[in-house]
Amino acid sequence: MRRILFAALAAVGAILMGVSMAEDADPFQWLEEVEGEKSFAWVRTQNERSLMVLQADARYADLEQKAL
Repeated sequence: MRRILFAALAAVGAILMGVSMAEDADPFQWLEEVEGEKSFAWVRTQNERSLMVLQADARYADLEQKAL
């Protein structure tokens, strides 16, 4: 489940960064280091935030069970 969340967050992040990129330096360049500890920490934080939102939805438990 966490891998799915990571993939979804990574896809959304890539889309958002692509849309908002300017010619100046990319402030999120550090996320390019996909195996870096700073990147992992950021992803863990985003996954935790997303999971809280998802689990608050009444449909979550049923959908998770069906997925598993």
